Amino acid sequence: MQRHKDSRNLALKAKEEKTSVLKNQSKGEKEIARRLAKLIPTNSPGQLAKFKATIMKDIQ
Repeated sequence: MQRHKDSRNLALKAKEEKTSVLKNQSKGEKEIARRLAKLIPTNSPGQLAKFKATIMKDIQ
C-alpha cells in the first residue's frame, strides 16, 4: 500500500514539474518573439502580426 502511495506521489510531482516547465517555456517563447519583433522595422500592424506568427510557428 505504501509503495502505491509513493509511486503516485512521484507521478504527481513529475506532472507538476512538467506543467511548470511548459509554462516557463511558453513565457520564454513569447519573450523571444517580442524581442525579435522590436528588431524588425515594420510600417503596418499586419506585417508585424505576420512576422510574429512566423516566429512562433518556427519556435514550436
